[in-house]
Amino acid sequence: MNTQRLFLRLQRFNTLLPALLTLLLLAVMVWELLPDMRGRGRETVDPPVGIAAGSTASEHSASAKAVPLDIRTSHIDAGPNILVMNIVAPKEDGSHYESKSTEIRNLLFLNDGSEKAIWLFPDASQAITRLESLNNEDTKTPIALYLETEPRPYKDGSSSRANTHLVSPDGLRKRAIATELDHILSHRQHGQTLQLVYQKGKAVRLMKVSLTSFETLSDRVVATLSEVQR
Repeated sequence: MNTQRLFLRLQRFNTLLPALLTLLLLAVMVWELLPDMRGRGRETVDPPVGIAAGSTASEHSASAKAVPLDIRTSHIDAGPNILVMNIVAPKEDGSHYESKSTEIRNLLFLNDGSEKAIWLFPDASQAITRLESLNNEDTKTPIALYLETEPRPYKDGSSSRANTHLVSPDGLRKRAIATELDHILSHRQHGQTLQLVYQKGKAVRLMKVSLTSFETLSDRVVATLSEVQR
């Protein structure tokens, strides 16, 4: 009787042995992967000049803390051979562009005909609050990118001045067309011309810029604000 029980137990053990060896092998593989998983922190994208975001080269020091940056595909269509990537960072203020938690700090242009990527800005010290593609009305192909930016880090209690830029779809050519603005009231494309209405100080101005040469065609005052007497 005892011999039969021993035989049955040995038979069950032999049946379970392959499954036990498989589980042991899986446990060893998981254990080997754990150190890599624990040591793999959040990856970030370095600003092009390698300095702390929000600082200049002269302000950079060993104690400067870089803003964590991430890379995402942009919604902008810059043409069949150009891929635009958004470089984003955790949001600091009330900017509404991109998402509720991040804001765009830079753009990276990838051209399938070149091995070298192009950074739009030299660092990550400003946030892109608006990004649009301006297209040729006939061919529907992009002729320029329109950007609005604000400096970062945002300082509490101070108004954040806005800047506007035009950039070629491949990122090789750019120009800040109006800077240090109190308010950007509107912008519209008319053919090969950009019309920008903005406020700077008490003056409301209308600027017209060529979308091919990026040159200012005109910039004139259309209204002057005055304080209402109480």
